[in-house]
Amino acid sequence: MRDRVFFSYSRNDQKLVESIARFLRKRGLLKGDAFTFDPAKDLSPGDDVRSAIREQIESANTVVVIATENSMRSSWVHYEAGLAGALGKRVLVVGPRGAGKSALMQRFPKSLVVDVPIDEETLSAMQRQRL
Repeated sequence: MRDRVFFSYSRNDQKLVESIARFLRKRGLLKGDAFTFDPAKDLSPGDDVRSAIREQIESANTVVVIATENSMRSSWVHYEAGLAGALGKRVLVVGPRGAGKSALMQRFPKSLVVDVPIDEETLSAMQRQRL
């Protein structure tokens, strides 16, 4: 059986998520064959987004919540994180250094927190997105 991982994040953090996935894979926290659901790629126009997200979270072994300022403002991230908690899923809260201080940690005090160093390429991409 394949590991199934659901990443919950703000679309504004796409480059950061890619960097975090690389970081987690290198450290063995995310297996190379792990499945990552991407609503932008995996949903068709007219699909019931909430139902699709629920199905993906239900079938996931782990939910990785990306803790950033953007995700704190995203109603989808809060919905997904809350659903993962309600379903009793393993939750991994991950983000740039200092993520452990985020409000998500108050919701998931037993989750594993991983502070991820951001590489220069990702940092540059994030800075360009803010312009």
